[in-house]
Amino acid sequence: MQTITASLAAGVRREFSLSPAMFFMLLETVGPVDVEIQSGEGRISEMAEGVESGFREKAISGNDKINKVIFASSIDQKIKFGHSVRDADNRKVTSTVAVVDGAITRAKAGRSFTQSLSQVGAASLYNYIQLSNPAGSGVDLIVTAVSAINYSSASAFIVETGTGELITLEAGAASKNVGDPPDPLIESRSEQSASVMAASNMFVFQGAAGAKLGVGLEDPIVVPQGEHISMRAGVVNNNTWMGMQYHHEAAA
Repeated sequence: MQTITASLAAGVRREFSLSPAMFFMLLETVGPVDVEIQSGEGRISEMAEGVESGFREKAISGNDKINKVIFASSIDQKIKFGHSVRDADNRKVTSTVAVVDGAITRAKAGRSFTQSLSQVGAASLYNYIQLSNPAGSGVDLIVTAVSAINYSSASAFIVETGTGELITLEAGAASKNVGDPPDPLIESRSEQSASVMAASNMFVFQGAAGAKLGVGLEDPIVVPQGEHISMRAGVVNNNTWMGMQYHHEAAA
């Protein structure tokens, strides 16, 4: 099987002419892709919309071999596909590759970020941080990990939704592709509040003073457009560092 790695720009069709092939397969994608497959020297054209890694197509006969594929994507992403003169399907292997390489592909595409905010404790005030996904951003916010340090005293940290938008707009979260600008879509916010805001708690983690705490999520938290996810220290007047790791996906 011959494999090709290609970069797709959002909203731009990209064509590839193939040596006539009996078999085509998407090996790696970051998100859904539209694929037009032309065979029989253009006599037959088939469209598959919103497919991802593992999608495959086989020519009906030797007279109708696949000679061109055309890709379109709603997001910038890198894909990898293969074609062969005979059936070369290996779904188990390609599925594993897609999982391992997907995070690297997202980071290189400038869609993975890490938020980091330090706050000095203030008397009778709770420290809050937040990732806010504005209405109309065009993306879903996918939170994959949270972390915190409580410098002053032992404290729980509470991850929650429903607080409303926090007051202070901070600098955008740092890109995981070093050299890229901060996130232009998701807002990083903070606030020091005299009371615990009304919210829906998702989970709590806790540690001794000075302990660095981290929680990797078995299933990510999806924050759609117009929604927020917040984290707060469980005690007042505590010097804290809090952060979240996340990436974007095209809005569902």
